Amino acid sequence: MMRNPEQIIGNLIDKQGVVFIGSIDENGFPNMKAMLPPRKREGINTFWFTTNTSSMRVTQYRENPNACIYFMDKRFFHGVMLKGIMHVLEDAKSKEMIWQDGDTMYYPGGVTDPDYCVLMFSAISGRYYANFKSEDFDAAGTIIGEMNSHYNTYIADFLYNAIFVPPGMEPPPRDVISKPEISIYIDDLFSKKGDIGVVAERECFPVGMAWTRIIPAYGHVDDETPELAISVLPEHRGQGVGTQMMEHLFELLRKEGYKQTSLSVQKDNPAVRLYQRLGYEIIDERPDNAGHTDYLMIKELL
Repeated sequence: MMRNPEQIIGNLIDKQGVVFIGSIDENGFPNMKAMLPPRKREGINTFWFTTNTSSMRVTQYRENPNACIYFMDKRFFHGVMLKGIMHVLEDAKSKEMIWQDGDTMYYPGGVTDPDYCVLMFSAISGRYYANFKSEDFDAAGTIIGEMNSHYNTYIADFLYNAIFVPPGMEPPPRDVISKPEISIYIDDLFSKKGDIGVVAERECFPVGMAWTRIIPAYGHVDDETPELAISVLPEHRGQGVGTQMMEHLFELLRKEGYKQTSLSVQKDNPAVRLYQRLGYEIIDERPDNAGHTDYLMIKELL
């Protein structure tokens, strides 16, 4: 086992003049491309690259942000693959942060050129190859484990953070989670059939929770289909935490013999695309108690 992955892998990365980045095309096939090394990195978790807004790669990442990057030291045939999420950034602060003299060669309009954007890669996990052996590691420092009643101390905070607030709208008052149609998601959690959950922790602190219940709530289908609830603290979103938790939770549900899981999500919530990428399908539209239209979605677990 590597004693210090960040140092070993960081040294490998910093010595390379080329990085290979992967994306998924509209037909589900992986696409690879060689690029110049990242302009900036923070540990082995976050990397920033420059690229053209009009590029095929940007189009693919906007449709499906799942990505990988690969660095190789060809002298010793050592390499590292990082899997994670690629974000397309076009805000002025991000563009200015990694702009360098001479970049007008690629972007004639300068730092405000609309065809200049930033790719920010957030690593989730990695695999390191050296000396004829491979080793997996957690690049984000995230530990996914099973939830139990010990975590009920935090669950109300995560339930509140799970409420979708559309852009430009004010968050609802905190006591909204006391309403019966919402509190049912956490009342006596882990006391009933179908109560299964996972927690994501960073530095021994919970940053995300995902759990299922069989309850007469927004996403109820039948008494054999657990409904999903998921919440990630705002500062940890967009880093693959939700995906990691859900994939872990799906395995737990399969082990318990469940054949499918459901969820309810507001129609205009961007998370709909994440759920679809993870295999959920829309089966119905329903009004909720706040006057919004929700999708009822189901994922087959077999």
